[in-house]
Amino acid sequence: MSVASETRYPSLDHAECPYPLFKEFREEGPVVKLEATGEYIVSRHEDVSAALRDTETFSSDVGTAGPRVNDHGYQSMLLSDPPDHTAKRRLAFEPFKPVRLREQTPMVERVVDDVIAAFSDSGTGDFMQEFALPIPIKVTANLMGLPPEDYDQIASWCDLEASGNVYLPPEERVKQQAKDRQMVEYVREAIRARVETPTEDMLGKMVTLQIERDGEYNETMMMAEGANLLLGGIVTTAHLISSALLILLSSPEEMAKTRADYKRIPTLLEEALRVESPVQWRPRRTTVDTKIGDVEIPAESRVLLLLGAANRDERCFHAPEEFDASRKNVKRHMAFGLGTHFCLGAPLARLEGKIAFEKLLTSLSEIKLTTCPEHIKHIPSVLFRSPAELPVAFTRAS
Repeated sequence: MSVASETRYPSLDHAECPYPLFKEFREEGPVVKLEATGEYIVSRHEDVSAALRDTETFSSDVGTAGPRVNDHGYQSMLLSDPPDHTAKRRLAFEPFKPVRLREQTPMVERVVDDVIAAFSDSGTGDFMQEFALPIPIKVTANLMGLPPEDYDQIASWCDLEASGNVYLPPEERVKQQAKDRQMVEYVREAIRARVETPTEDMLGKMVTLQIERDGEYNETMMMAEGANLLLGGIVTTAHLISSALLILLSSPEEMAKTRADYKRIPTLLEEALRVESPVQWRPRRTTVDTKIGDVEIPAESRVLLLLGAANRDERCFHAPEEFDASRKNVKRHMAFGLGTHFCLGAPLARLEGKIAFEKLLTSLSEIKLTTCPEHIKHIPSVLFRSPAELPVAFTRAS
């Protein structure tokens, strides 16, 4: 029995730095069966990529452990396979079309300007709470037609673990479930208001399209998909911005290069997605007996596809532990998933990140961490990856 197979993962024990464990998984073989849970870990880039694309063998329908499974048995698009997944995804696709995103660019720019304008006059702050998180909260709320007075409440739900909840200690699971119910109830009320009075925001259009398609309002469906869009539009974007900012603040050379050439920002963001994947893994269920390499995986097995491990696979990326904004094959990362379940909001996240860094570096002539990069802690999460805090000192540009 190997050390890797005896390890309990996912676990809060590995939240601060999972990468040595990921390397052990990759070195042991294409698949590692965890003795404690019977789950199968897939960690190499080639294998994770193939599994993500093979929805017939590796189903997203992982059962009641997944996010947004309710008392009526409805499973959201995150837990659905084609063609069901395709139909659910189509309800939310309209706002993410390239032409629609271009129309939203001025709104995103206003949000970022407002966030920067609100920075403390003391020249210090926590850029996780004052920059990385407020931007996607306000952008998503604008898109969904949610009022500014709800921003703080929405922020309180951003530590929900989704499919990671089952790996938390029992007392934490109870707290998470209570928060999740609160959020779903909030979305229910927002959607009911739009059934009574149709609106042109994202939620309103989803409701209108669903009624037109199905002939009647499906509240169960709208609650689940609305809740997914609310948090899905915030969490990974906040984590992307915060991880990319930590990388810049930890490397004066990289900061100087980026300040000198804003065209580097999109590639910098892609490399940040690769090296610090906001979502570290995705669950799947095998529908038939299958095989990866020489490892047999029985039907009805739970499989964890480690995006964070695959994105640091030395078989795909040269010197994968190093941050390299000029990396030629950086877009082979799978931080946004792959295939059918490629993240719906990825283009919006990239747009927000690009505008955020352009405006931040223009508005502030100097930004420095007020602690050593090695002292920065990460969020206590079994699923997500992000700095917990980014204490900085800054100087406004004159």
